Amino acid sequence: MFPYKTSIQFDRKSNQSLYLQLSNQIIQFIKNQTLAPNTKLPGSRTLAEQLKVHRKTIVACYEELLLQGWVESVPKKGTFVLRNLPVLHHQKLGDPVVLDFKKSTSFSFYKNSILPENLAEKKEGLMYLNDGISDARLTPIDEIARTYRRVCAKKRCSNICLTVLPMAILRYEKF
Repeated sequence: MFPYKTSIQFDRKSNQSLYLQLSNQIIQFIKNQTLAPNTKLPGSRTLAEQLKVHRKTIVACYEELLLQGWVESVPKKGTFVLRNLPVLHHQKLGDPVVLDFKKSTSFSFYKNSILPENLAEKKEGLMYLNDGISDARLTPIDEIARTYRRVCAKKRCSNICLTVLPMAILRYEKF
């Protein structure tokens, strides 16, 4: 049986929570083949007693490992290291395999003639990151409309009119 009590160390002064420290250490044991595939992990109560932590810490750790795909939970049997773990290969960022991105996606984007296309020149060898376009469904249209109505009600702003388009794009028109 694996010596969890002596192999796992916690840094209680660290900003990282205990369950994440435990999860990371178990992941390292799995990567190093210290914990072989299909190995049964101890129950949450047993491991909590051995490591002198709360049982909820162990439960949170097991849930984290389950979500990341390192373990599988079989009801009424226990938690096991996944049988078929993927083989991880490290690639350097400069490898041509990594930089060879697909030129198109497997789905289509909605295009609108109102929105201008950003046709910036892209230089070879640079990676471009942007935030994209925000989801119009998340825009607080009612609050924005209320604010503009309040502003338009004032005398000095009477020449501004607010038009709300079907896609919730706001634009100003002067009379």
